[in-house]
Amino acid sequence: MRRLRFAAVLLLACFCAAYARAQDYSSATPIVPAAGDPHSVVGMDLVLHMSALLEFDAEQHEILFGLHHDMMLEEQRIEKEHQQRARELFAEGTDEARREVRWSGFRMEQAMAATAKPFFADVRLLVDEQRVWIVDHIERRARARHGFSLMGEVFPHETVAGLAAHPFDVLLDLELLDAAAFRHRLREHEEADRELGSLFEAAFDAYERRTEVVIDLKVDFLSSATDDELRRVRRAYGQYSDQVEQLRKANMALAEALAASLPDDQRNTFEAAWLHANFYEIQLISDDSMIDRIARDPELDDATRAEVTTIIGVF
Repeated sequence: MRRLRFAAVLLLACFCAAYARAQDYSSATPIVPAAGDPHSVVGMDLVLHMSALLEFDAEQHEILFGLHHDMMLEEQRIEKEHQQRARELFAEGTDEARREVRWSGFRMEQAMAATAKPFFADVRLLVDEQRVWIVDHIERRARARHGFSLMGEVFPHETVAGLAAHPFDVLLDLELLDAAAFRHRLREHEEADRELGSLFEAAFDAYERRTEVVIDLKVDFLSSATDDELRRVRRAYGQYSDQVEQLRKANMALAEALAASLPDDQRNTFEAAWLHANFYEIQLISDDSMIDRIARDPELDDATRAEVTTIIGVF
C-alpha cells in the first residue's frame, strides 16, 4: 500500500511539474494556489507553514497543495452525504430519526477528521527521514486545532480557559520568527509538544465516549433519562473533564516554556497574544463591571480593596 501511495505521489509530481512548466512559473518561487475551503480539518495556514518549515521547492509545494486539495474534496463529499442524510431524516420527523441525525453528525465529525491521516502519510513520502518530525508536529497541531473546536466546551457555553489555541499557533500568527528560528523552537520544545499531543488524543477519546453515551440515551436533553443512564452520563462527563484538565495544564505549561525561551521583546508580545487567545472572556471585563464597582465600595476595608485591585491588575 505504501508503494502504491508513493507511486501515486510520483505521478502527481510529474503532472504538477509539467503544469508548472506550461504556465511558465519561476522555479525559485513556490506556487500558492487559491486557499480553498477555510474550514478544512487541516487549515491552509498550516499547509503553507509546513511547506516553509520543510523548505519545499516549487515542485514539492505544488504536490503538497495537490494532496491537500484531494483531502478537501473528500471532506466535501463527506459533508454532502451527511447533509443529504440529515434532510431525509428530518423529513421523517420521528424521535428515532432525530436521534439518528445526532449519530449522523457525530459520524461525520469522525469521518472528516480521518481524512487528515492519509494526507499526512503522503506528505511524509515527500520529505527525507530527518524532517519527518516536522510533519509529525504539524499533524499534531492540526488534530489539536480541529479537536479544540469540537471539545472546547466541557458543558454548554462554558469555554475551557487555557484551551482555545495551541501555543505554536499563537506564535505562528504573530509572525515573529522566520522558518529557521521556528524550527529551532520546535526542536527545543519537541518533548513537551509530543506529550501535549498524547494528552490531546486521550482527551479526544474521552470526548468521543462522552458523545456516544449522550446520543445513546434515546432521550432529548436527559429529560427522560433513568437513574442508570444519568450515572453513565456523569461518569462520562467526569472522565472527560479529568482528561481535559490534564490537557489544559499541558497546553499552558508548553506556552509558559515557549515564552521563557523567547527574547524579552518577543516574550512580551507572545504572552499578551496567548492570554488574549486563551482567556478572552476574562478580558471582557469593562471599566464599569461588577468587580470595579466592588473596588469602589466605600464599605470595603483597605485590605480587601487592595486584593480586589490586585486581581483587576492581573486579569
